[in-house]
Amino acid sequence: MAAVLVGGFLWRVEASSRHDISSERIAVDDPSAIPALRGRGLKTKYRADGVDFAGRKTGTRLPGELVIDWYADNGLSFHQEVWKLESPVRAWWKFRSEDPKPKFEREVGKGLVRDVESTHKLRADSHQYFCGNAGKSVEPEFEDCQLWGYWARYGQYLIYLELAGVREPKSSMDSIVQFFDDRIQRE
Repeated sequence: MAAVLVGGFLWRVEASSRHDISSERIAVDDPSAIPALRGRGLKTKYRADGVDFAGRKTGTRLPGELVIDWYADNGLSFHQEVWKLESPVRAWWKFRSEDPKPKFEREVGKGLVRDVESTHKLRADSHQYFCGNAGKSVEPEFEDCQLWGYWARYGQYLIYLELAGVREPKSSMDSIVQFFDDRIQRE
């Protein structure tokens, strides 16, 4: 009986597989491509994908993993991570075992991070969407936060998005989350 249950669960997770695309096609190299970040003065400060800017292998990241950070002079930052794992089962495992919310709580304070709902219908197989303000509680309306996070699994792909540094309205992060949700569906 247990084998049937485990087999059925794994089949359901495997069935959520997306077609095969690279992390590069999901990640965004230019912040102006994302409407909510356009004109905000963001510049790429860091990029790691196992290959340095000169095209040499660095070995600092796993195959299929891409990290890009953008920063603006006013303190605004946007962080994106995209992973392409071997299978939806491995992505499910990584999604469950590497919850980014505890990192958020260390940055802003225990109990100061709250889950939020997107105003859009998201198509991720599973996701977490949260925000926090350093040193003070988040109001129930979630009108604005200093840190926003979105951690999601789409078949064998994982994405983590973080908008931080200045108080941002929920509509900004909702727009960014929707942009990536749509992008993954198109690719």
